[in-house]
Amino acid sequence: MVCQNGQIIDEDTKITLRRRRTYMEGQSLDQTSKLFACSSDVAPEYKWDPAIEQVAELKHSVLSSQLSTFDTRVVRGVRHWDLRYDREIKIGTKEGTLEFKVFHEGVEWGKSEIEYDTKRKEKRGLNGLRPPTPFGGTSAFRSASR
Repeated sequence: MVCQNGQIIDEDTKITLRRRRTYMEGQSLDQTSKLFACSSDVAPEYKWDPAIEQVAELKHSVLSSQLSTFDTRVVRGVRHWDLRYDREIKIGTKEGTLEFKVFHEGVEWGKSEIEYDTKRKEKRGLNGLRPPTPFGGTSAFRSASR
């Protein structure tokens, strides 16, 4: 998930994010995550650094017919699926845009899209609301699921 300062980004540059979640019967199969970028030349120490901005929202939908390849168990009469998949963001496409795909066991899975944040927003900052939290690593891009 790390793009270092000065790293050459070409058509083969990609970030792969491993994902594991439990899906319970009746829940939505849609998954949304935010994608952040940092405009600073130096990796931020805190995730609330003002240089960190949301640049896009990653959306992924799965058909219930695609659940058959995952392990299941029944808890208190409700079926649970153990979903494990990789989310891949290709950042060096010829078109100059991000490409987002989801894979399960090497096969593209579900429907994926990127919704770019085109509105000009304030940069992230504390605004007096939260104490700073150390930022884990030196990632230029972060995905935060909700």
